[in-house]
Amino acid sequence: MRIAIIAKLLAPISSSSLGGQESFIYYLSKELVRRNHHITVFASGDSEIENVKIFPTIKESPWSKARRLSPEKQKVIYRNTTEQSDGYIKILLYLKENEKDFDIVHDNACDSLTLLMGNLIQTPVVTTLHVPTAQFRSVVLDQKNKKNYFVAISKRQKFLSKNIKASDVNYNGTDEKKFEFSPTDNGYLAWIGRISPEKGLEKAIEISDRTNIPLKFGGTIMNKKYFMSKIEPKIKKAKNVKFLGKLAHQELVHFYQNAKVLLFPIDWEEPFGLVMIEAMSCGTPIIAFKKGSVPEIILGGKTGFICRPKDVDSMIQVVKKIYKMSPDRYQKMRLDCRKHVENKFTIEKMVDGYEKIYRKVIAKNKSKNK
Repeated sequence: MRIAIIAKLLAPISSSSLGGQESFIYYLSKELVRRNHHITVFASGDSEIENVKIFPTIKESPWSKARRLSPEKQKVIYRNTTEQSDGYIKILLYLKENEKDFDIVHDNACDSLTLLMGNLIQTPVVTTLHVPTAQFRSVVLDQKNKKNYFVAISKRQKFLSKNIKASDVNYNGTDEKKFEFSPTDNGYLAWIGRISPEKGLEKAIEISDRTNIPLKFGGTIMNKKYFMSKIEPKIKKAKNVKFLGKLAHQELVHFYQNAKVLLFPIDWEEPFGLVMIEAMSCGTPIIAFKKGSVPEIILGGKTGFICRPKDVDSMIQVVKKIYKMSPDRYQKMRLDCRKHVENKFTIEKMVDGYEKIYRKVIAKNKSKNK
């Protein structure tokens, strides 16, 4: 198949991709190329995917620009979406003029323009809902405007997307060959992700402080003001908290492998949560609040534990429970984590699902146009 993949233009797509959406496109496009599909990824010009054609829609992503600036100037970069909008218009015009070059378009930007793309071009459009649909503008939510074929990344997200009907659920996957299993750990608590309020880093620091168990955390500071005002003071007061910064791939693998447990104290309806399956692939169990996709990803009592939302006391009790486990029981939990990922959350299984969706949508579009 000839597939156009549209990325969100906020950050670059590369082997050191920042977050879930960027990693998703990186692994999806590489695996599709390996399966002999013809792939073009429409992304920012600072993106790079081995053996994959990149169509640069803007010269440099806002994230790459912002990381060189002060917190106040970062706000200006992130709030100015004109360049990104121009990039999506550029994609639309190109796809409109070259409709015969692609069998299907896979939208991952979830921008207002790309969400309406199915109305504007003849090529069928699949949109993966990487973000809550509550963020979408009213014109997109109008039933008559929704001609894209929507795919949710968890059942919970499909349920919450009441204004947009997702026809399929297809879970994200991770590269279990790169996120290798480790039977042993070095005893610390771990937290990883985008450093923003809804991700729960403040609660992870509190748990470390109250249990006197070391916490190591890493991630990208998307909002320097939030980090400096809310996180840095807690780090200075905490006894055993270490910030590792943004981790390169191999550093991230070692980080997961050596953790006793990954804390996931989120305070929002997480659509998927890629870090959970990356950690489990390395054998590290998860302790998470029951929000978003968490009950679909974690097998409670087997690959981790699920706690009531915002209940830090409950999470502390579960942390203590894991640290008191016998070596044999904890070892089994690590093995169960790995098996769970191999059975349900590999790149191959994810791409199998999208190949089926692409073929179904292409066939449906052809039958409509007869």
